[in-house]
Amino acid sequence: MTFSDLDTSIFQQPGIVGVTGHRLNRLPDPLPGTLLDMCRHLFGTPHPDCALLSCLADGTDLIAAAAWPETHVLKSLLPVDVETWRQIVSSSTTLDQLDDALARSTPEVLPNEGQPDYGALADALIDRCDRLFAVWDGAAGKPGGTGSVVARARALGKPVFHLPLARVQQAGAT
Repeated sequence: MTFSDLDTSIFQQPGIVGVTGHRLNRLPDPLPGTLLDMCRHLFGTPHPDCALLSCLADGTDLIAAAAWPETHVLKSLLPVDVETWRQIVSSSTTLDQLDDALARSTPEVLPNEGQPDYGALADALIDRCDRLFAVWDGAAGKPGGTGSVVARARALGKPVFHLPLARVQQAGAT
């Protein structure tokens, strides 16, 4: 697989890059492995003052966190406390990825009433990032979903790097 046509400039400047994208149920095998390889290529060696902000959901968020270089800052944002989030992200594969990402970051937990508010999480992600990296099929989304996060970032004039899900699927098929 070659990804030399992908633009890596979003990661070559200082600031915080937020990540959003489809959850694991939208990324059937072999897409998670393909996306991990693509993220590693895209991230390469980021600018020294570039940080990644992830909400650590299963799928794109955790895959991007796993691919982010350990030499760079990884920030995390959670909709509920860590133990509750671990129960929500409950498969054995994602729990290992979640634990690794939590060990590399100090999670910021949003105020909540014991239940995730994905709309508030999406708003907080956009508020805290300078640019957005989105792995997305291009469809409009539910509140707090990838499509709504991208739409809000664009409405606020934040640069969005859109990696189409079809591009990940195409790379996974080769």
